[in-house]
Amino acid sequence: MQKVSILLRTASAAGAAMALGDAACQYIEGKDWNARRTCLMGSTGLLASGPLAHVWYTYLEKRIPGATVHAVVKKVVANNLFAPISISVSFTALTLLQGKSLKEGKVKVESDLFSTWRSGMFYWPVVGYLIFKYVPFH
Repeated sequence: MQKVSILLRTASAAGAAMALGDAACQYIEGKDWNARRTCLMGSTGLLASGPLAHVWYTYLEKRIPGATVHAVVKKVVANNLFAPISISVSFTALTLLQGKSLKEGKVKVESDLFSTWRSGMFYWPVVGYLIFKYVPFH
């Protein structure tokens, strides 16, 4: 039962973070707030990105336990190698939640995966290092 509650907590946190992030992006872009877009992003985090992250980080901690510098660097490298899978799942889930087809999801992944992953490489390794080093695993 505790594993389920941790999964739900992770999924909920991912959903909230993605929804807040989307709302912030819309604000920064100077757009009127599109509540549907924000809800879709939050749903993607809750239903896809969050559960995937939970499973991935649980696996990663079992394979590379601890928070030594050596372990943290290994986790950051592994996490960045896994990122294309995570991005693909998020893009596909969002596309499906928008009512589009799996084929359209594939097109989205093929067109935007590399640029999204490349952009994230300037941000996520630092965030990952801080999380793996200072945030205790369950």
